[in-house]
Amino acid sequence: MRLVAGDLVPADGRLIEARDLFVNQALLTGEPYPVEKRAADLPRAVDPGGATNTLFMGTSVISGTGRAVVLRTGGATLLGGMAHSLTTPPPPTDFEIGVRHFGLLILRITVFLVLFVLLANVLFHRPWLDSLMFAVALAVGLTPELLPMVVTVTLARGALRLAERKVIVKRLTALHNLGAMDVLCTDKTGTLTEARIQLVRHIDVQGRDSEEVFRLAWLNSYFESGIRSPLDDAILDHGQPDTVDWRKFDEVPFDFERRRVSVLLERGGEHRLIVKGAPEDVLSLSSHHQPDDQGEPRIFDAEARKRGQDLFEELGEDGFRVLAIASRVVGPEQREARVTDEAELVFAGFPAFLDPPKADAAAALRALAQAGGIVKILTGDIERVTRHVCRELGLAVTGLINGDELRGMSEEASRVRLAKVNVFCRLSPPQKQRVLLALKQRGHAVGFLGHGINDAAALVLPFLPIQVLLNNLLYDASEIGIPFDRVDPETITRPVRWNMALIHRFMLVLGPVSSLFDFLTFYVLLTMFGAGEALFQTGWFVDSLATQVLIILIIRTRRSPLDKGA
Repeated sequence: MRLVAGDLVPADGRLIEARDLFVNQALLTGEPYPVEKRAADLPRAVDPGGATNTLFMGTSVISGTGRAVVLRTGGATLLGGMAHSLTTPPPPTDFEIGVRHFGLLILRITVFLVLFVLLANVLFHRPWLDSLMFAVALAVGLTPELLPMVVTVTLARGALRLAERKVIVKRLTALHNLGAMDVLCTDKTGTLTEARIQLVRHIDVQGRDSEEVFRLAWLNSYFESGIRSPLDDAILDHGQPDTVDWRKFDEVPFDFERRRVSVLLERGGEHRLIVKGAPEDVLSLSSHHQPDDQGEPRIFDAEARKRGQDLFEELGEDGFRVLAIASRVVGPEQREARVTDEAELVFAGFPAFLDPPKADAAAALRALAQAGGIVKILTGDIERVTRHVCRELGLAVTGLINGDELRGMSEEASRVRLAKVNVFCRLSPPQKQRVLLALKQRGHAVGFLGHGINDAAALVLPFLPIQVLLNNLLYDASEIGIPFDRVDPETITRPVRWNMALIHRFMLVLGPVSSLFDFLTFYVLLTMFGAGEALFQTGWFVDSLATQVLIILIIRTRRSPLDKGA
């Protein structure tokens, strides 16, 4: 592969030649800044971020040139492996698990009650055919046939509501998972941040904001004729200072050995060389420094030099990408820029860059925390940048693991650590998947920025089989309104998941209460009305249908069904 600026890398390959080669591989690692690539022998890297001598399919060349030997193509590449992982069946979601458990619960209860009723009728010497027909009708009645419709319509209406808020729902079941989610794993770059490098500070050696630093940096980036880096774009996008009447004579372009670029400009008879580059190099080439925007240059003594070095390291620890700016006035006859002119410079200061958090990210995280959600950041970026973003967002770092640490952990150890760790740095895509699966195995509903049962046990036939089926049909019709109902406001303030324990308790309480009313109905029909079989069956049919409809009013809210706000 022969690659130049602007090319997309078509395959995974090992570099055999590179000249000032910078590649954007945020697609694989989440790093917002271009990565320098070199043709060198390195130890085997286990993640893309550490493989500085390797190019990966799907990444793009920002600047420089390179030649590489193709090692893998198509599905065998790192990007191809990621695409293949998307085709593997995902583990069951919280919604699917809940539905499966609920279905098994209904199945067990139905089988038990049908066998119980059938056995009871046999013991009381009821006709076999009548007993069998009644048992089959009871099984049909106990089956919540309308449940799929209720669930589907409810989820569809939720999707429509989200569509009004510009959210596209690709799978309806994801709606329940969203509501049940108690852990949100989110990427950093482009999700919590803008995914666009911005100039956020321009300071002098004292650490004070300096317009002169910005002015010199802008002039250098504007008149530079080489391929502009994302940092140059960030400087030019920051604004335009007072730069009237400057004109360019010459430049010394960027190269890897020097790690800087110089432009020779002129205005009003003053010829000035402006140097922008790596802070370590620019600091070492400076003999004076500018105390403020208007003051005269001072000797760059050991104390001032140490202050500048400390400031540079402090900015780096805070996650900033830093350049250094310096300049010098040359003779009025000089019209050519030379490398030897990059000496005895007057140090101006540091432009500092960052991929800033999105304006609404902090508020969104706070709202999620108030709703009971836990946020975990999974990023391919480095630790100090991630810590800085967390500080900006107001997210306390309770624990941090990087990709190398996670790689050395057993599955058991990683599951134990997950409870306390909320920031994961330098993760590869497979490691992100490993974290998600481990959280699911701990019982969490994890996101990544994705009825009624009748109890009727009787020993004489209280319903005719046709009445059981008609009762079930009419009851199902009454359930059609459930998807169009609203939930209690307090229900959506916390994640809600399938709660089988609650369903069990509900059945254990409501079942006996329902049976108590049934026995009371039997007593009234038999003693007060002296009901025969036909009247008994008709009376209990009406009572059963009425109470089932009333049950809908009870189960639709945790409040009193008479509450007007319910």
